[in-house]
Amino acid sequence: MEAHADCLLRSCLTGHLTGSAWIVSPDRQRTLLTHHGKLDRWLQLGGHADGDPDLLAVALREAREESGLTGCGPSRRRRSTWTGTGFRNARASRPHHHYDVRFMIEADPAILGFS
Repeated sequence: MEAHADCLLRSCLTGHLTGSAWIVSPDRQRTLLTHHGKLDRWLQLGGHADGDPDLLAVALREAREESGLTGCGPSRRRRSTWTGTGFRNARASRPHHHYDVRFMIEADPAILGFS
């Protein structure tokens, strides 16, 4: 971060920070994933910081935008994990790394449609 003042922006092609949400039921028995069309993979919800230094807010915003959920919030048990290796987006016009900070987000099973 010290070497790249623009690490919260997509324009930082050496790699930039992203925020994502592992949305789980309170009992940790179920999770919500999304199918990423470009990558053809099931992933946690999340996205680019676009300059926002509050990566928890980024994760929540992206989770709400991508899932439509409104009744979810940060887990009290475990807050975040850092994926230091990053994700190389090779399909982008210029390949680059995503250094993702992932937050555990709890959602009411009834909201998620879990039974």
